[in-house]
Amino acid sequence: MSMLKREITKNAIIYYKKAIELNPYEPENYYELANAYFEKGENENAIISYEKSIDLYPDHPATLYNLGNAYTKKGDYGNAIISFVKVIELRPNNDNAYNNLGIVYDKIGDYEKAIDTYEKAIALNPYDAIAYNNLGIAYAKNGDIEKQ
Repeated sequence: MSMLKREITKNAIIYYKKAIELNPYEPENYYELANAYFEKGENENAIISYEKSIDLYPDHPATLYNLGNAYTKKGDYGNAIISFVKVIELRPNNDNAYNNLGIVYDKIGDYEKAIDTYEKAIALNPYDAIAYNNLGIAYAKNGDIEKQ
């Protein structure tokens, strides 16, 4: 992260915290604070803020999606799965949630589930080169080189 971007993120965090001080019941304030922390590389603080936002607005797909990404980065794959599955329940056409869920399944070695979720992501967005690449990797890890 460049020095300018770090300074902008630092300032954003200050003002998001002020917004929370003024209105601690607005989930968007915590969501934006969490995004700034995530951008800054402060994953633990991001998770805390995403979770607070979810406490106030449990069915917010963007917050759940970003929380899933933060959990994945932390290596908390169980909670990442819960977050991405919830996003998919709320937004069944979210190909990115399927792709990221597949990544988590891949990380825990459940290649069959990874393959299934990548295929769902591709069915929703047949132009997603990353999902195709991830699918090929999962097939290779699963020992099925021919389907790549």
